[in-house]
Amino acid sequence: MLTTIERLKQSVSNVEDQQLEFLIKAASSSIIRYINRPLEQKELGEFHNGHAESKFLNLELYPLHEVTSVEMDGETIRDIKLIPEIGRLYREKGWTPGFRNIEVRYSGGYVLPGNENANLPEDIELACILHVQDLMRTPGVVSERVGDISVTYSQDRMSNAVRSLLEGYRRYL
Repeated sequence: MLTTIERLKQSVSNVEDQQLEFLIKAASSSIIRYINRPLEQKELGEFHNGHAESKFLNLELYPLHEVTSVEMDGETIRDIKLIPEIGRLYREKGWTPGFRNIEVRYSGGYVLPGNENANLPEDIELACILHVQDLMRTPGVVSERVGDISVTYSQDRMSNAVRSLLEGYRRYL
């Protein structure tokens, strides 16, 4: 979860913990989908396709903490440079073309709120809190008609303020 019940209670009142937890999980999932990448710190192994025209390899989870191994076509690769803040590996020689021929084992991501040494950027946590507040406040109705009763619900429940806070963390593929 991208915030804690205790932190959320500073901005909302008269809501049961169980409902707050449910809303935090929903808002967190929505944010993860919007930014198109996971955030929680973990160790991971990924396979990538090599492309001769690129010297970069983009990893799913960042910021990077440690790359424990990089293998290309079964051989260990050591001549790489890390760009940890954006989860990228750089290799001057480029990468041998192939299908899933590069395996990277690494750790990355953020320690989420509620855990010791949490380091999730505050604007992501604030986006989660604001998104929960929006979910509590608006049922998502964008238009309604009384004659023959018609209600239209928004497909996009994330406010511009929340999107703005998250834009710098979004991964475009």
